[in-house]
Amino acid sequence: MNFKFNSIVLALALAFASSSLLDGVNAANQQQLRGSADSDTVSPTVSPTASPTVTPPDPITSSPTVAVAGTANNTLEAYSNGNESIGCPLPRLDTKDGRWRCPNQKLSLDERRKLLPPPYDEINGEKLYSTWPATEGTTTFISNNTNPSNYIVTDTSGIAVSSQTSSQFEYEGVTYAGYRLGRPEGERAPIHYHETPQLLCLREGKIMVKTEGLPDATYEAPDCYMMPAYTKASVISLTGGKVEDCLFRTPYGGRDWVVIEPNYYNLQGQWLV
Repeated sequence: MNFKFNSIVLALALAFASSSLLDGVNAANQQQLRGSADSDTVSPTVSPTASPTVTPPDPITSSPTVAVAGTANNTLEAYSNGNESIGCPLPRLDTKDGRWRCPNQKLSLDERRKLLPPPYDEINGEKLYSTWPATEGTTTFISNNTNPSNYIVTDTSGIAVSSQTSSQFEYEGVTYAGYRLGRPEGERAPIHYHETPQLLCLREGKIMVKTEGLPDATYEAPDCYMMPAYTKASVISLTGGKVEDCLFRTPYGGRDWVVIEPNYYNLQGQWLV
């Protein structure tokens, strides 16, 4: 009887132990699974709030229209902002602030002569009149042939507005002219400046060009050279004299050149426009 009771007690104890062991294993497995799941869970990435992109204002398009006044800047009227077109066909770059501006075509000839700083009778500190006399030179159009069928200028609607010689054209506010200029050896152009850069090409002879702020330069046919805008200059004919073609651009209301040497104001009318 005791043996049978003891066997029953032992069996119950073993069953309880096995159940407890199984519960422990299951609990451990569940804990491991939970831990694995937790380790596999990816927390959502939270991006910091991005600052809005700020585009700096464009220095040209955001600038208001500015009127330029004062003696130093009265060669210029104004420049347009980015919402407007520049009000002239040949604007000039103002090196003081990098803006394109329109030359003031309302200025008189006397006012234009005072735009550059004095003295007006020398270039790079050298007076020229005592060594080389200034003369008018011989100036003609490169060609005076007229052929209206080939040289008709029309406006934007297609209506003919003028017929011209084959050496001068009017187009979108600019006069284009081809001159032929001769000057004997030892003579020179008066000290002057151009309101727009001008291109000249030698056909015959040799010259020396004196330009304010630049070293003297010598050219010989068939060389071409450029005369910068608003810069004092004079051209001296060397051995044999010179003949050159002057390919000029002049805005309406502008001057093909401005003679600033006081002794030679009378030579202003050398050109034909």
